[in-house]
Amino acid sequence: MTVKSSTDVTTVVCQMFSETLEVQVTPDDDIRHLAAIDSLKLMRLVTRIEDFFGITLDDDAVFVSVTIGELIAEIERELAA
Repeated sequence: MTVKSSTDVTTVVCQMFSETLEVQVTPDDDIRHLAAIDSLKLMRLVTRIEDFFGITLDDDAVFVSVTIGELIAEIERELAA
């Protein structure tokens, strides 16, 4: 899939979270309150996101992001850089 817009990034990231956690998620979901998430799953998910988009996310940005939408914004900043 070629990512062309913010909507595409949102769709891909939410799909990755949903597949990893086996629950439906939205950009408004609080990462810390997702029942099936732990730091290991989060880091695996971040690695998958980085590989897919060809970017490197700052560890601080990942753990400071409260919502999936905030993480998506960080991904978009990296893609624009």
